[in-house]
Amino acid sequence: MQENLDKRTVELNQQARVQELERATLAEEKKQHAETVEEDKVAHQAWMRDRDATLSELHGLQRENAKIGIYFETVTEWISKCRNAEREKTDAQNGYNGLQCIRANLEKELKDSRHAEQDLERENADLWLWMRSLDASCDVEIATNKFVSARTAAFQDMSGRERRDFCVAKYEELYPGHGDDLDCQMKAFTYTRNRICHDGVIRDVSHEEFQRKGNDIREMLADLGARTAPATL
Repeated sequence: MQENLDKRTVELNQQARVQELERATLAEEKKQHAETVEEDKVAHQAWMRDRDATLSELHGLQRENAKIGIYFETVTEWISKCRNAEREKTDAQNGYNGLQCIRANLEKELKDSRHAEQDLERENADLWLWMRSLDASCDVEIATNKFVSARTAAFQDMSGRERRDFCVAKYEELYPGHGDDLDCQMKAFTYTRNRICHDGVIRDVSHEEFQRKGNDIREMLADLGARTAPATL
């Protein structure tokens, strides 16, 4: 009987150890599960923050692109996709990847549009310089023609070079030894004018210097006109 009791005691002790081990295992599993749940929660919160940050960046890019009319339709399409992606929260990872792709495309669109805008700005600046130089060229030609036509009946038969030479000769008469001053100005102005007007050169010339020479020539012609009387034609 004692032997049976001892055997039963051993069995009970074994069962107790097994139960204790099972309880320990269960507790460890619960602990690991709780840690996993917490990690998943933290990871999800981090993902949500990243997602919100990404959406915030995307909205900023959308506002920037809205200012550039060239890509209006494309941007509108991507905005629609972004809004749809926001509503597709159940497919979190796929939605996140989609938003990343959308952001990259928007950044590329914005970069391309900025390059296009910069090209247009450079072209407009070139055209503005070109137009100002054309105005300067016309102003000098008008001033030259006005001076010459008032002093010789042969004006209509004279070439542009002959009209300039006529002005230089009159300047030399008024200011002996200084005719070359006007001649050099006119030759340099004419050379640059031909490059701009006939050769289509825009960036390889100094428009500021060209326009300044034009002003100097007109001032010299105005002074010459004020000091010399028109001929009786």
